[in-house]
Amino acid sequence: MGALEWLNRLFRGLGMESLKIELLAIIKDMAYEDPSSPDVQASMQELCQSIVTVLQSKGRGYTLEQCLDDMAKALQEERAEIAAKVVGERIREFARRKKGAKGSGVSIL
Repeated sequence: MGALEWLNRLFRGLGMESLKIELLAIIKDMAYEDPSSPDVQASMQELCQSIVTVLQSKGRGYTLEQCLDDMAKALQEERAEIAAKVVGERIREFARRKKGAKGSGVSIL
C-alpha cells in the first residue's frame, strides 16, 4: 500500500485533508533518503507518534508499532515507484539517443 492509500485509510472521514497532504509530502521526501539512516528512523518515529496522537484523539485505535510498520511498507512502495520511474526515464533516454544516432548515421552500439 502506497503512502497516499495508507493516509487515506487512516484519516478517512476526519476532515483532515491539509494534514494528510503535509504528511504525504514528508513521506515522499523521506522515500528519497537512505531507509537505514538514523535521521530517517528518527523522522519515522516522530511522525508516527504525531499520527497516533491525532488518531487516538479522534477515537481511532492505532498504535505506534502499527504506524511504524505501515509507514515502513508505504516508504518501501514509494521507493519502488521512484526506482520504476528512474528506469523508465533511462529507457526512454536510451531509445531517444538510439533513434537520434540512427538518423545521423552514427551508431552508439
